[in-house]
Amino acid sequence: MGKRALSFMAASLPSMTPELCSRMAKTRFASAYGLEYGRECWLDPENGTFADLTQYGPSTKCAMFCAGDPQASCGDECTVDLYTSEAVELNVTMPEAGVTNLGCYQ
Repeated sequence: MGKRALSFMAASLPSMTPELCSRMAKTRFASAYGLEYGRECWLDPENGTFADLTQYGPSTKCAMFCAGDPQASCGDECTVDLYTSEAVELNVTMPEAGVTNLGCYQ
């Protein structure tokens, strides 16, 4: 099995949403986070750059809705909806402040 884009699973919850995962990332000072399998929140505790994380994608397979929000996309099997937040200074410039969806990656 290859290296994961995001190495730390913060939680797997039936109430998972992008906002909940964002809060988990902020408490652990993670600059990037992602949602997978509709309920899993994965973090990048090493704070890799956007270029490091996107070497795994992009993908069009993010088709699972979030367990806690059926309007939001939360990855799929072996694919992650990748996000970043303003909680931690990033090594890249993002187009918007706050939470930004960087897309689907495999």
